[in-house]
Amino acid sequence: MLAFFRRFAPWFAGLVVVAMVASLGAGLVLVNHAPPPPSSPSIGSIGPVNIDASLYLFQLSDLLQQYRIDPNGVYDPEIIESVQMSALDYAVNASIFLYEAQQLGLKPSGAEMDVSMANLQMKYSASSQSDLKEALKKRGIEYDAVVDNMRKNLTIQLYLNRVNDAIVVTGQDVMNQYRVLTYDALLVPHSATMDGKVRATALAQQLAKGTSFTTLLDQAVANRLPMVVGMSQQVADAHQVPLDLERAMHALPLQRVSPVIETPLGWYIVRVTQHTPKPRPITLNMAVEMPKVKEIKQRQAFMLIVQKAMRQHGLSLTEPLLQTLYDKSNQRWTQALDGYARQSSLAPYDPRPHYMASLLYEKLNRPTDQRTELEKASLKGMLTPRLRLPMVDAYLARFVLQDGRVGSANALVDAAVMGSQDNYTYMKRTAVVLETVGFSGPANRLKTRLLEVENAAARQQQQPISANMMRL
Repeated sequence: MLAFFRRFAPWFAGLVVVAMVASLGAGLVLVNHAPPPPSSPSIGSIGPVNIDASLYLFQLSDLLQQYRIDPNGVYDPEIIESVQMSALDYAVNASIFLYEAQQLGLKPSGAEMDVSMANLQMKYSASSQSDLKEALKKRGIEYDAVVDNMRKNLTIQLYLNRVNDAIVVTGQDVMNQYRVLTYDALLVPHSATMDGKVRATALAQQLAKGTSFTTLLDQAVANRLPMVVGMSQQVADAHQVPLDLERAMHALPLQRVSPVIETPLGWYIVRVTQHTPKPRPITLNMAVEMPKVKEIKQRQAFMLIVQKAMRQHGLSLTEPLLQTLYDKSNQRWTQALDGYARQSSLAPYDPRPHYMASLLYEKLNRPTDQRTELEKASLKGMLTPRLRLPMVDAYLARFVLQDGRVGSANALVDAAVMGSQDNYTYMKRTAVVLETVGFSGPANRLKTRLLEVENAAARQQQQPISANMMRL
């Protein structure tokens, strides 16, 4: 989701960079890291919402440019996966907002299109539309596709503006930040197969007829209340629940059972059991505090719109490689491993699917399977030297050392260090792996070389340091 807010909410810009650097996971492995043209204009759907393939491809291209990644270069596969995950997140979120905007009949005006076109011409130093077309053509970009994407983005922005305008915060919302609630809840989540409002109303009727809230809660917690989620002794700090629910709970007397509360996540019936005050300033400047709270509520509203669609319909992807990415990002490890197996069968000489599968096996604490995948990656790396991964040698060194073959382990460590020498992202990852598996000396040598490269790049004012191959 962060990839989307990088473009549409300025306050998210810093978070996206952090996510790109820190998450390093969840994605697909493709030769040359360039996605094939999608088999259809859609790469999947969320109920009635088609996931627009052009939004994915445009965002992927934008991120590759932003992080100075050459599609023909060789990189740490985990970095490429993080970029692809961000592009998929963006496409999913943007497609949902575009659908909602179209349902409301929102369209950008001619004046808004003209301003965006002028900005685009300025970006490419083009003095006219024909100059812009020529500048885009030289970069292999279709002019009509750019205009279509511009129109979509403006439509999405109109919808987000409408969501923003609908959020009105009060002084009480500011004060609510300084009280933590403990509560019990019955939640009827959105579902494609059931009218949640009808189910929640039926629960409220049971309560009105004398059924104990505690009885229904115990049944729901034990999964004996169909289509109802039971939550006992939950703690809600500031901004952790939807705004409507937050307001209702703060206004609810202790131990009182609420009526049905509709939220983007579903229908709640709650009982607040404790109010705990938090330290707060003696005086609060509402003119300063209310805009801050509104900004938080706006971000929350955007995320809840996406969560509502995902909860109600779920995501169905038609592109198998993207499905692997999505499974991994949602910790569906078995499905992700199956996806990497399919990738390896489609690219029989590529070691990267085996390497990525080995990382999942490590996460699952299955060392035998991890070693098997590493050995396959090593063999395919020998068959395809351009794609050989020094990180594989570093991981294998640990297993070989466990076998008591010290000489062979040292040879693998030397191969890992030598194999990463002219590639910045390989050096960075290999140093981490070597340190993790217990070879701190070689890891420190790589770190020293990394520091030399980074200092040299800084002296030449090459900021940020490119993720591309960095020659020493």
